[in-house]
Amino acid sequence: MTDVLLTRDLLKLGFDPVELRGQVARGDLTRIRRGAFVRDPLPPDARREAQHKLQIMATYPQLGPSSVISHGSAAVLHGIPVWSGAISHVHLTHDRNYGGQERRLVRVHGTPLDDADVAFLEGIAVTSVARTIADLGRSLPLEQSVAAGDYALSLGLSAEELAKVLSGMRRWPGVKGARRMASLLDVRSESAGESASRVRIHLDGLPTPDLQRVIFDADGFKIARVDFVWDEHRTVGEFDGQGKYNELRPEGKSKGDVVDDEKQREDRIRDAGWEVARWGWSDLYHPGVIRGRILRAFNRAGYPLLTATSTDSAQRRTG
Repeated sequence: MTDVLLTRDLLKLGFDPVELRGQVARGDLTRIRRGAFVRDPLPPDARREAQHKLQIMATYPQLGPSSVISHGSAAVLHGIPVWSGAISHVHLTHDRNYGGQERRLVRVHGTPLDDADVAFLEGIAVTSVARTIADLGRSLPLEQSVAAGDYALSLGLSAEELAKVLSGMRRWPGVKGARRMASLLDVRSESAGESASRVRIHLDGLPTPDLQRVIFDADGFKIARVDFVWDEHRTVGEFDGQGKYNELRPEGKSKGDVVDDEKQREDRIRDAGWEVARWGWSDLYHPGVIRGRILRAFNRAGYPLLTATSTDSAQRRTG
């Protein structure tokens, strides 16, 4: 991790403000926030999580002793990916029932903290993984909190740990959303897009799919491992993240090669008697698009969702 240099420490080493401004102008120092710098320029492709971690490292020494890094900022320190909106500020929590406020760079939350809610990472007080996910469940849209929670399960968070934290949040703002988030978590999810897709499928009132299944042909040979499966409708669902075509594509293969491989793979799935519904990131934010594709796949397979209307009605009553 790049060391963060504070103005007060640089002044103690003999630098003066004019010299510091000159180093910033030359690119020898990069200002992370007021009063904090790093030695080298940030690479233009630096991930937002890495940039935010620098902001945390620059901010934490200037905070009071009761400050605990929390919410999206805690997720970054725990290595849990979050949407950019969750880290637009450095989030911190004080152990009290009041005092929430938003400043230009810092968002302060005032909520009780038990000893078990606090961990220390690289010398920084940070909310535990369970408390972090509970806080994200209270404050983020459902698809974002579920994606973070799914990832936390893969890091070792247990449903019991999360339930214990949520049990202490009775009547806290947003706790109903956090409980709903907890009920949807699944360790089998392999990407944020798959997690968000599962939330959309749930909100659209569709049957709950099985996850990460291997499809075989009539001779018992493996055809593919797919994201979502509805056995009763002979349909598979695939989230089309761009990673497979860009940074995650196999070495030596072009984007066109990957597209061709995907087409052949889908043909093999269809030849084995399955229908396929596909969608990508842009479809997640247009309610009804994914639902329509899945229902049309059900219909093509000859197993229409006859209870779609009643399911939608029930969803509206409980949603």
